[in-house]
Parts: sequence; structure tokens; C-alpha cells
Amino acid sequence: MSRAFHRLYSSTSSSSATTIAAQFLSRSQALPPHTHTQFIDPNQVQRLSATLSRPELADPLPKHSTILPACYHLAYFTPSQVEDELGRDGTDTTFNPPRPFTRRMWAGGELEWRGGTANPLKVGQIITETTRLVSAVGKTTRAGQEMVVVGVEKSYQNEDGIALIDKR
Repeated sequence: MSRAFHRLYSSTSSSSATTIAAQFLSRSQALPPHTHTQFIDPNQVQRLSATLSRPELADPLPKHSTILPACYHLAYFTPSQVEDELGRDGTDTTFNPPRPFTRRMWAGGELEWRGGTANPLKVGQIITETTRLVSAVGKTTRAGQEMVVVGVEKSYQNEDGIALIDKR
């Protein structure tokens, strides 16, 4: 491992990952959840469908009330911060732990559709994404490096209630 890589991603703080994680969790949970509302635009569905070679949604433009396929919600709710407020990798930093634990990695997730097919997300709906930090845990890698593992839960609500829970 190069010295620059080690310096960039290692803990050099006097506080342990466990202490920093606990403080970060406490501060974050004291704040209200982060909400973001977005119109489910048929153009975005069409563009993603074309990218994924799904001609049934790529041409013509999907109609109002077309059910959003599984995981298409990921094409919406992009960060709304100005560039200077984004992380070095161009991502939203709202739920990132403090330095030196700023390296991000997707370590898994789970999707739960509420109500099954009774309340799907649809083209033309206004959806509210509510994000909250649910966990922050200090850990040590096999190589002895400290890290903070963060758990975030996003709920997606339309006019009929919560349609989807996305845990990361």
C-alpha cells in the first residue's frame, strides 16, 4: 500500500473510530431527517430505460401513471448541494462521518416495498425521499485500520403513503 493511500484513508486521529462513530451518530440523530421532494419525470425513466436497453419504456415517452420498475428510484434524488459542498468523489456528504473517515464504499443494502403492488412509485407522482442515519459503528479491518460503518435508511412516500424503504 502506498504511503499516500495509507495516509489518506487511515485513522491518524487520537480518537478511536468507535468514539467518532458514537459522536457522529448522536449529533446526526439529534437533527431532523433530510427530505428531498422530486417529480417522477417521464424523461428520466425514458433515458434510464434506453441506457438499460428496455425498449418498452424507452420509446415512446412513458405515460403518466406508468409504474416505475424496481430500482429506478436510484435515478432520482440526486444531490442538490453546490459543487463545493460535495465530497471529493462528487457525492452528497450529508451522512458522511467526519475526517479521517470520509472514504465511501457501498457495503450492501435492502429494499422493502411497502404494500407490495398496492402502492408502487409511478411516473407523474411527486415523491418525497426522507433519509435518516440509523447507525454508525467503529470497526477495525483485518489489516488493523479503523473505519466507521454507517447505516442509512431512505423512505419514499407518495400521496398514498410510504411505498419503498431503501436501507444502505
